[in-house]
Amino acid sequence: MVPDSIEMNSVEYHLYLLKHSDINTRWMAARNLVDFGDEAVDLLLKRIYDNDESVRMLAIWALGRIGNMKAIGALQRAAYDDSETVQIASRGAIDRIERLRPDL
Repeated sequence: MVPDSIEMNSVEYHLYLLKHSDINTRWMAARNLVDFGDEAVDLLLKRIYDNDESVRMLAIWALGRIGNMKAIGALQRAAYDDSETVQIASRGAIDRIERLRPDL
């Protein structure tokens, strides 16, 4: 159950859903966070360090889709995560941002 303090369909609401037990709900939340764009970046960056590997991976995926350069440093650090899945997601997100921003 979502806490009453979290407004429905807000960035915080979808970040909360990243920890849902249903993987389809988690993916839906990640896709919706992409729609928030730059507004979601700072909060997604914090999720890169979550204890849950799936949350880290979904946050990284969303950051790659948003394409904000602010995420590059954190994504580079996440490329050395203990989880190979997170490492792969990080490298993919970095590659995507670099393709979106050819001026780099």
